[in-house]
Amino acid sequence: SPLDASYAALKGFSTVDLRAGLVRGRYQVTAFVRNLFDETAYISGGNSGGRSNLIPLQPRTVGATLSATF
Repeated sequence: SPLDASYAALKGFSTVDLRAGLVRGRYQVTAFVRNLFDETAYISGGNSGGRSNLIPLQPRTVGATLSATF
């Protein structure tokens, strides 16, 4: 329950993720960005044994994949 000390009240948040790809013949390359605006937030939290535990949102992550079909 929200009044229970083992729960943490967390603020709401929004994130923007992007993904774009290109296919050429049997090859595909995809680029992505997660949390584009590098939002700072907590996705989970609680209190265990008198210690507060907060799990942060993953910071901005940028990457790419390359794949081929055989």
